[in-house]
Amino acid sequence: MNIPVDVQIVLGSTEMSVSELMALQKGSTVALDRRIGEPVDVVVNGRRIARGEITVLESDPSRFGIRLTEIIATAKSA
Repeated sequence: MNIPVDVQIVLGSTEMSVSELMALQKGSTVALDRRIGEPVDVVVNGRRIARGEITVLESDPSRFGIRLTEIIATAKSA
């Protein structure tokens, strides 16, 4: 099953006006709608399929990973 899929980990979102967006500069902070410790969404091809928590990889502490805590959707059978 060597089929590529688009996987996104969504930390949160926000709404802002175009003028606020245009005012962003290097070092600007954008507040998201989630707090530290809240689960993040795992989205595959635009569909939320799971939730999880951010973790540091044991094999490479300079990288993040996601530990799945909840499966929301399963693959449909063909």
